[in-house]
Amino acid sequence: MNYDYIIVGAGAAGCVLANRLSEDPQTRVLLVEAGGSDDRFLIRMPLGMMRAFRDPTLTWGFMSEPEPHLNGRAFPVIRGRVLGGSSSINGMFFMRGHSSDFDGWQALGCERWSYAHVLPYFKKLECSWRGEVPYHGTSGLMPIAPNATTKLLHEPLMATATAAGFWISDDIHGRLEEGFARPEITIDARGRRAKRNAGDGGRGVRPNAGQFLPFGWRPGRRGSRYDLFREPMQIPGAGIVTEPFPELEDLRLRRRCECWEIRQRLHPPGEKR
Repeated sequence: MNYDYIIVGAGAAGCVLANRLSEDPQTRVLLVEAGGSDDRFLIRMPLGMMRAFRDPTLTWGFMSEPEPHLNGRAFPVIRGRVLGGSSSINGMFFMRGHSSDFDGWQALGCERWSYAHVLPYFKKLECSWRGEVPYHGTSGLMPIAPNATTKLLHEPLMATATAAGFWISDDIHGRLEEGFARPEITIDARGRRAKRNAGDGGRGVRPNAGQFLPFGWRPGRRGSRYDLFREPMQIPGAGIVTEPFPELEDLRLRRRCECWEIRQRLHPPGEKR
């Protein structure tokens, strides 16, 4: 089976990329993920995060180096190993990042990374409770809702912050990006809405999109043996924690390909596949 794009890592970025690329029915996209399915009650239920990020079947089990400022202790670095990546097990708070960060990257030479350039894509992603307004959109697949629970004592907190001289903002992703504000969450009536739900590459819908998981093959059609590499563009999306180790990942991938009977036609030394 031939593909135009092979995306390694079905986390937040990988799922959205697969979804966007497979919108073209002539483009065949393969999404490769080392973890398993996210079809679990522990993931769908928002409060399940308290157990999900401790579940060894859903995480990579990374540990930090001993930290000198923590008396030499190491602590867990929680990264999701499941469809949706860390967005399937995190706290579901929605944060874009400060506009000055994007403008700073543009100033350093990252063309088209200014806030003005990326804002349309943030709006395209969202289905915001705020409606179609200058800083938010409603046409996207990711529901954004206010954390409206009274148990967080939001109003008393805002009053206390104001009395102490701090800024408060009605929209931390709007004109005023600093100060105290009500958090926003990626939850709707169905529960957690991970990035996989906002862009799963058309799983079960688009015949030009497939997923390759450790426990089996989930393409648009059945088969037994597959020739995946037809000079496709390969997009690494395994996250900032796992990406920096190309030599180790090369070895792991070669062993997996041998196990799954996948033929690699080209493997340039030192190039991550």
